[in-house]
Amino acid sequence: SLTLYLIAHVRQKHVGPFIRPSSTFRILNKLVVNDKL
Repeated sequence: SLTLYLIAHVRQKHVGPFIRPSSTFRILNKLVVNDKL
């Protein structure tokens, strides 16, 4: 889960302000839930 979080964090930094924090948070939530399953 940590690697997925880091990848999403790096992607967010690369894209910058084009991604809304809410959508990013939703994606991270999906990654965490999928990783737990």
